[in-house]
Amino acid sequence: MFGKGQKSRVIPLRGRIVLEIERYLLEPLAVGRAEPEPDDYLLHPEKRTAGGLVLAAYPKRRMSSPTIHGWWCRHAAAAGLVGQGMTSGLNMHRARHTFATDLRRVADLGAASLALEHSDLSTTAAIYGHYDLSDLERAMEALARARRENEEPAD
Repeated sequence: MFGKGQKSRVIPLRGRIVLEIERYLLEPLAVGRAEPEPDDYLLHPEKRTAGGLVLAAYPKRRMSSPTIHGWWCRHAAAAGLVGQGMTSGLNMHRARHTFATDLRRVADLGAASLALEHSDLSTTAAIYGHYDLSDLERAMEALARARRENEEPAD
């Protein structure tokens, strides 16, 4: 994946998303070659009939930004994250912020910075370094658990 400044991005994936990507990649292409090639785009332009039948696929071409946005919105709706037909709200950049905030909450600022591939931790701290009461609650619960685990059992 490429990000700001056309930097190559590595995104570690786990769980169901890996299984879904594998399922998608193992399906034969609807039009053209039977197997994807290493330089094919995962998402690529297609020409379809009104009924959805793929007439032509162009896996060597990058999708346009508006087409990717439409794809994102359809899948966000299918996942129940936004209402059907919504084309704003949970955009990709906002999802990146949500991911980074959630990761910072369960790991730390350094993990979020690494995942986002910020070149300087201060960039991550400026954007994701804010804390709220839910962060304090989680920290207090973690402290209580750690203290319970370190208590010596009575004889």
